[in-house]
Amino acid sequence: MNMDPASTHSLYHERMLQLHVQELPLSELTLGLDSLGVDHWPAWQELVAALPQEREPMVALANDLLVRERIGESLALYQRLERLHPEDPGIGHNLGALLLRVGEWKQAMAMFRRVLDLDPSRGETAVPLAHLLATTDPASAHQLVLAHRDDPSQTFDVERLELRIRLAQDPAEADRLPLEWLEALCDGHQQRLVALVTLLLEHGSQVVASQLLKRLQEVTTESQGLLLKAMFLLRFPTSDQQELEAVLEALQCRHGEDGEVLLFLSQLARRNNTFDKALAFARTAVERDSHPVEARLEAGCNLFSLGRRRDAFTLFEQCIALDSGNIEARKVLAFLHYSLGEYEASRLSMLRTLRLLPRAGADAWCTCAHFLRLVGDLDGALKAAEQVLTVDTSDVLGRNARALMLLQQGRYTEAWADYEYRTRLGNSGIISPQGLERWDGARELDDLVLVSEQGVGDLVQFLRYVPFLQFTIPRVSILVHQRVRGLMELAGVFSAVHVFGEPVPLWGEAAWLPILSIPGLLGITPECVLIDQPYLAAPEPAKQRWAQTLRSGLAPGERLIGLHWQGYPGTGETTSLAGRSFPLSLLEPLADFPHLQFVSLQKGSGSEQMASCAFTDRFVAAQPEVDACWDYVETTGMIAACDRVITSDSGVAHLAGALGCSVWLLLPHVPDWRWGLEGSSSPWYATMRIFRQPRPGDWAAVIRDVRQALLEEQERS
Repeated sequence: MNMDPASTHSLYHERMLQLHVQELPLSELTLGLDSLGVDHWPAWQELVAALPQEREPMVALANDLLVRERIGESLALYQRLERLHPEDPGIGHNLGALLLRVGEWKQAMAMFRRVLDLDPSRGETAVPLAHLLATTDPASAHQLVLAHRDDPSQTFDVERLELRIRLAQDPAEADRLPLEWLEALCDGHQQRLVALVTLLLEHGSQVVASQLLKRLQEVTTESQGLLLKAMFLLRFPTSDQQELEAVLEALQCRHGEDGEVLLFLSQLARRNNTFDKALAFARTAVERDSHPVEARLEAGCNLFSLGRRRDAFTLFEQCIALDSGNIEARKVLAFLHYSLGEYEASRLSMLRTLRLLPRAGADAWCTCAHFLRLVGDLDGALKAAEQVLTVDTSDVLGRNARALMLLQQGRYTEAWADYEYRTRLGNSGIISPQGLERWDGARELDDLVLVSEQGVGDLVQFLRYVPFLQFTIPRVSILVHQRVRGLMELAGVFSAVHVFGEPVPLWGEAAWLPILSIPGLLGITPECVLIDQPYLAAPEPAKQRWAQTLRSGLAPGERLIGLHWQGYPGTGETTSLAGRSFPLSLLEPLADFPHLQFVSLQKGSGSEQMASCAFTDRFVAAQPEVDACWDYVETTGMIAACDRVITSDSGVAHLAGALGCSVWLLLPHVPDWRWGLEGSSSPWYATMRIFRQPRPGDWAAVIRDVRQALLEEQERS
């Protein structure tokens, strides 16, 4: 029976509605895993079995789904079409393009090759295949380019591809390119100019890209030209700041009603942490309604950063209503559920995202792993991380996510190799010394430069292993930020302490190593951390000064408790440290104990909570002096002056443990990997006692346990 496309659409949507009405179980991760191949989902098989198998209606439906951003369903239909019509190069090409779009580049390459076997003249297929081969097999890519050089419809893509291959082999080639040739290649087309400028920037050719950008500004509107110039200047820290400010001012003054400009200004303000300003730009963009999804997504992100999560929730739901395939909005919604204490809703939200967007990329699966970890489904989290690696075993996101899940389960030996992939992440923040190779752990060295990474707590925790390196390496130095230079010098284990931006003098055979790579080289396990005794000491002058300052007002028998409740906010929302902080007000029940005095060790974000604290009268009189001191060496003296530190997971916890001070660590239900999943003690610090949430978000239970422990101490004394 022949059916026209309209009838096919009607049948399809009627059956999909029936399936969506059903209460399909979403409690198992396997649903998400099965959804990677929608064509293997039983409900999908039932649906497509009822569809006609004629080519035209199915192609029309697949293209309609693609326009609606229902990528998974469109892909599954094209896979079915390709099985039904394996000799049709058009269907094969479209399937390859879809596979490429969802990140299945190996399958896309295989499909493009098959299409070219059917029709070697298809330039539109040869060009994307050559792009895929450009970095891995430039010789084959070049052969494809030569074969389609005379195809007039592919002239620009072929020339750009040849340029990409040349730049991949020799980036300096960009500086020898005639500007006239580049301009002629673009032939006044704005999109072509943008593509070439982007290509040149990717290969570090700032000079030629700048020259081409001037040409690009001539064929764009003024607002587009200013936007491009601003993006270009922001890309390079060495840019003229006065010029950048002038461009941004012109954008705001002359084009402040343009939706694209408003979104750019909002994103820039958000990057600079001025969220109120960013929200104002984004809200104006929403009112203009020129970019409805992007504007709401941007406004929602700003509301989220300002802590207005219910308001953000509404905007993200609007994004999804406008664009059901917007995975960014769906991911943030999942985290919003979590942050509002709706843990099961968070888990189901992420799994639904993967079901609606089958064949989701590595980022989505790693985010899924993150949420499953947060709610305690560690086996599911590990499966989600490993799912990324079924497509590409060297995927950086997947390997790093799997490492974190294995470390979380205490499977350190299996995790260390994957953990090295953290250094390849775009946001790793690791700055290696120029001219040095990274140490592989085997080569004999005269000089090893360790490079700090992640937070101060990580730096303090792994200082303990420097003496082990010095057994075989004569000189071990460290490269750190200025703010921790004094603390590293206090450790007394380094041949030298260098600061980022300063020259690093070297001796003999030298190399560098990120400091968090040491445990993997030493084969550290939870059962053998090699050293759990104190390895830092506060300098005597600081100890005496702060003991006198902080304890002078204490009555006989009173104990001094240092409090810390919030880690650095930039790492606490979307990483393995999510949920580690709690409000100061949560500690108010501890003020019921009459023989305790408190000192706040909180600095920066979170310290503003002291202004509204209901038990400020229980803090020492010298609190303003503590607040004014940001020096880490002085902080060691403050901690040493305390009888105990009660803290969230932060650098203060590591400092107190390394100093051998009594420290009570308050942890979320699923904490950072180094604290394990159970137990009240830590293999890392002998003087640490751990209090854990019995369920996600239940800080009240933690405080009850802390109160009970204080009562038991009081009864024993």
